[in-house]
Amino acid sequence: MNTAIHSLVLQLFAVGLAGSLCAQTFTDVGPAAPIPGANDISQLSTSGNQTWPDGLNYFTDNNPPVGQTFTTGTNAMNLVSVAIKTAGLNSGNGYGTPASTPTYYLRIYSMSNSTASLFITFSAANPGFTDGHWLQWSGLNVPLVTNKTYAFSFGIQPTGGGYAALAVATNAYAGGEIAIIPINGGTITTGGSHKFDAVFELGLRAAATSIPATMPLPSPTYGWNLGNTMEATWGVPYVTAAPFYTAANAGFNAVRIPCAWDFNATTNITGNATNYPINPTYMAQVKQVVDWAMGAGMYVMINDHWDDGWMENNIGASVNPAINAKMNSYWTQIATAFAGYDNRLLFAGANEPNVNSPAEMTTLMFYYQTFVSAVRGVGGNNTNRWLVLQNIADPSWMNSLPTDSTPNRLMVEYHCYSPAQFAILSSDASWGNVQYFWGQAYHYSGDPARNCVAPEEGGIDAGFQQLYDQYVSRGIPVLVGEFGAASKPSLAATNATESAWNRASSYYWHKYVAESARGHGLSPFFWSTPGTPFDWTSGAVNDAQLISVLTGGIAPPPPNGAPYAASGLTATASNSQVALSWTAGSGATSYNLYRAAESGYESTTPFVTGLTGTAYTDTNLNSGTTYYYQVVAANGSGPSGFSPEAHATTTGVNPDSTQFNFETDPQRWAAGGSPIAGIATSTAQHFSGRQSLAVSFNGTAAGTSSASVGNVVVPAGTTITFHVWIPSGSKVTTLQPYLQDYNWAWTSGYYGSLTANAWNTITLAVPPTAVTPLQQLGIQFTTSAGWSGTCYIDSVNWPVTTPPTLAPIANQTVNVGQTVAFTASATDSSQPQRTLTFALLAGATNATLNTNSGAFSFRPLVTQANSTNSFTLKVADNGTPSLSATQNFSVVVNPLPAPGISNISFAGGQFSFHVSGQSGPDYAIETSTNLTKWTSVFLTNSPALPFNWTNAVTNSPVRFYRIKLGPPLP
Repeated sequence: MNTAIHSLVLQLFAVGLAGSLCAQTFTDVGPAAPIPGANDISQLSTSGNQTWPDGLNYFTDNNPPVGQTFTTGTNAMNLVSVAIKTAGLNSGNGYGTPASTPTYYLRIYSMSNSTASLFITFSAANPGFTDGHWLQWSGLNVPLVTNKTYAFSFGIQPTGGGYAALAVATNAYAGGEIAIIPINGGTITTGGSHKFDAVFELGLRAAATSIPATMPLPSPTYGWNLGNTMEATWGVPYVTAAPFYTAANAGFNAVRIPCAWDFNATTNITGNATNYPINPTYMAQVKQVVDWAMGAGMYVMINDHWDDGWMENNIGASVNPAINAKMNSYWTQIATAFAGYDNRLLFAGANEPNVNSPAEMTTLMFYYQTFVSAVRGVGGNNTNRWLVLQNIADPSWMNSLPTDSTPNRLMVEYHCYSPAQFAILSSDASWGNVQYFWGQAYHYSGDPARNCVAPEEGGIDAGFQQLYDQYVSRGIPVLVGEFGAASKPSLAATNATESAWNRASSYYWHKYVAESARGHGLSPFFWSTPGTPFDWTSGAVNDAQLISVLTGGIAPPPPNGAPYAASGLTATASNSQVALSWTAGSGATSYNLYRAAESGYESTTPFVTGLTGTAYTDTNLNSGTTYYYQVVAANGSGPSGFSPEAHATTTGVNPDSTQFNFETDPQRWAAGGSPIAGIATSTAQHFSGRQSLAVSFNGTAAGTSSASVGNVVVPAGTTITFHVWIPSGSKVTTLQPYLQDYNWAWTSGYYGSLTANAWNTITLAVPPTAVTPLQQLGIQFTTSAGWSGTCYIDSVNWPVTTPPTLAPIANQTVNVGQTVAFTASATDSSQPQRTLTFALLAGATNATLNTNSGAFSFRPLVTQANSTNSFTLKVADNGTPSLSATQNFSVVVNPLPAPGISNISFAGGQFSFHVSGQSGPDYAIETSTNLTKWTSVFLTNSPALPFNWTNAVTNSPVRFYRIKLGPPLP
């Protein structure tokens, strides 16, 4: 019902920001060696402990520092701890005194022969330890691939302070040895005899190896961008594996890698054929960074970024054959290069396509169809790969997706730089002045002109709710591929106070956007560029506070002494009430609650204030109604930022299910024109339900005024119905329902014969050519003279057409003859509801489906033993055009072993034997006297096994028996 997403999707060049790590700890764990786990790698012997083994300087102040190489096994593992034993040689000099010993560093390297490549560094203050004790790093999360050599090093920066020797032992570990390793990587130095190890214990945890194809991204998603790197048409800055491992250990689990394929391709015309080969060197560079990211355990998305705008800045009302040919060529090459990568790698067809009309959206969807078809056509793992489709126009324009040979593998992407003056600008621009302070609690009274006005918290929530309604609620995943707020470097140099308020506000913005996205079922990716929040070469963290707020940590409070924001707000509904609870905000003395019937439209005035606890029950609510809540902490210095939004739907049936029913609040409707004094919800009159919108008049003369609402998604060609109560004695002479479409085109109706003391039903047809969403929808009232009184508006409604939803269908494994039966569960939220029919698009030909009820049945045949049967089930409505949904599922049929005959006996003129075998199939016993002609003498459907069978003896001198399995059987 709104288009708040408009303010979230703004064109951006390349802005970035400067960023708490996960809780790695460094402690003295005492003299006893850690007990290795089942997957650990260790060398615990100290029998060879000595100084300068093989001439190596193995003291912690050595430069380069001492380390150990080691080799993984056949299973993928995550390195979660590193323990190192000190020598116990009393060789230190204040090594155990934190005040005199500088920071200790643990570095992890990947090895190629004798060359070490650094990919992550951990640092911590000296914990204070006793020489001879074990020192342990915990809380690590470093993915290690199978059958590969790695190394770690341990030491202090060689700038003074104490030093300590590490324990060494005669080599008892075959997978590596003690070595001197350059800090930033390079050629390592090992001892001449190769007979010494460090004394160490590496804690390893099995890594996840099975990734469901239906899961596009980890949940919750903590994503970042490798921005200004592989998409840079001005050259590719150097990047290493280090930032990926830093990001993974900080809590990020996904990365978006913007690319520039067109810039790194040529046009090749051979005969009458034109193709566009991508530079192999560039392809290899992209593969390298993808490998680093996946090696760090991340999901990865690669796209075609701005790339000089070859496609996204040239989208017209018709398809350009050259652009379409490039789309096909590039994605065929990319899909071929990455065909062997699993579904942790996603492809995105564009970045920010510049679409300004529904006609241009049609052109973009043609290019996207080419993208999807090209990738699927390559085969390999591309058959199942998730593909991403970008949009920066209104979501209502992108109301369908391309046809895909693999259902339920498409997702959509939007970006969030809202509001632009805060998120994009670092200084004043011709189109607007930079804003420094976002969020009501973070507005700075000393410079109010730099405070953001809108959209603030509510605008973020409303925009993400629109994406949820448009896509996520229908099973289409959404990622927020970029979000970020530009730094304001001039403030730091000129105004320390404003800089402090801006930085606190910026952290709060990043926290709020990320949490709101996840709260609405979206997957957010922070726009990160070289150096922010970690260095692209060394992986060093440059902004730990930013990393913290992006990965689930708390945002700093306003600098005026206000409390931290409350968190963890939950809402649980019952019949007519919602129970709320939340986690206290540090420094809070009370809490205020806000409520709305639409996400993001909480009133500026709380509906409950001064709560001193962390729970509240909201009572006397409407049935079948969704309520949205936020909580704000407060103390004597002022309010905190808002908590993330929570919502709940009360049980029962809403008494008025129309789009604008005014059962809870005015639903964003506002008054315009002096004859109308104001609007509010009221129980005095109602067309349906128990409330309506009261429009109060207090005019002193004749005039025209209106009640209206903006940003409304109404399908073109539909009819809107309004209900208006006109009291007797009013001076209202005419009603004019009106709308202004996306292009501000005006459409109105005219009603001059009104019935007093009654509900007047009026309608307005949305032109078939109207471009929605509507800028304005409302009713204009004309009065013939001054008048004070109240009219009422209620149940503003229009038919709603939405695709049906089809519940997921579980995969099953059965034996031959065991029936798979279920009734597909489909729902339709269209108003009025439409008739649904079912169809089986793919699957075994002996499966049946009731087209009206969705009842499915499949009983595998003997010929289908040891097979996997893939099915695609579709539900469609009877609209024009018909809308539909599909679900894929599989039925695995186990191998069928041969039945057995045993315990053969003949007694009393009876011949009998024992039949065994697999449960599920039908069993037949056949007999023959000549091994040529067989006759069935016994049939049983799916019997309990084993069973005995007995046959009376006949006069035949010889009789043969055999077991036959079905279905089918005669």
